[in-house]
Amino acid sequence: MTEEEVKALFATCFEEVKTTLLAEVDHKNKGLAAALQRDIKKVSEKQPPESPADLDESGEATPRLSLKALQQQISDLTTQVSEKDKQAFASARDAAIAQLVAGSPTQHKGTLLKLFTAEYGDKLKKENTDWYVDLGGDSVKPLAQTFTDYLASEEGKIFIPPSPTSGSGSASSAKPTPPSGGKELSLDEQYAALQAQMYA
Repeated sequence: MTEEEVKALFATCFEEVKTTLLAEVDHKNKGLAAALQRDIKKVSEKQPPESPADLDESGEATPRLSLKALQQQISDLTTQVSEKDKQAFASARDAAIAQLVAGSPTQHKGTLLKLFTAEYGDKLKKENTDWYVDLGGDSVKPLAQTFTDYLASEEGKIFIPPSPTSGSGSASSAKPTPPSGGKELSLDEQYAALQAQMYA
């Protein structure tokens, strides 16, 4: 066999395979198209015709929801709104406490804020723009008064800085003052003066 005869044989075989495959594909596509048409008819027959109530202003159909689905959506929305309200209240509460702590003459403000919020945060109530602490029963105090009382308590006293005129924070010197002559005392003289002050 020559090269031309081989090419002719392949061309003939290829043409036969090609026509056979195309015929099978056309046959299957016709069957698929017919099946799709039947499915479309079934689905369109099951759907009730759209009533004017199901159409919006533009004339397009709006989806229908069952009563159970609507109740679920309402429940979900109510939950979301209540969570947002809780977050907004907590944020406003924390801001009110932070404002009090920031305006106070205290030290270690971050720790004070955490402790005061932990102790009184859940007891805070808001009425209009005023914050109150519900101490149980009929006992209610304004937030500022509760904060002042907390600073006066044993726990709160540690946040009050020492007095500049007495105590460990005093700016006054521990050295005894020199005699009226204004000369500097030696260490022995300072020691003797301190002993005299302690035992006097």
